[in-house]
Amino acid sequence: MKYSAQVFKEMTIDWMLNRIQRILTKPIHIISFTFFVVFLFYALTSLLPILGEGVIEVKKHMNTDVFHF
Repeated sequence: MKYSAQVFKEMTIDWMLNRIQRILTKPIHIISFTFFVVFLFYALTSLLPILGEGVIEVKKHMNTDVFHF
């Protein structure tokens, strides 16, 4: 159980690479897929801090006493 997250991640990556090898048969497909992955990674890393700041601002204006946990 200690390494279950790592094993799951590696199995997922292996599965994705296996599917990608069947899909990406031409060099232009590899180039476009690589560009898309890099663009997606950049977009997510740029967007996450902005979303975090938005959540902090919303939490400032929320009445947290309403939630009963």
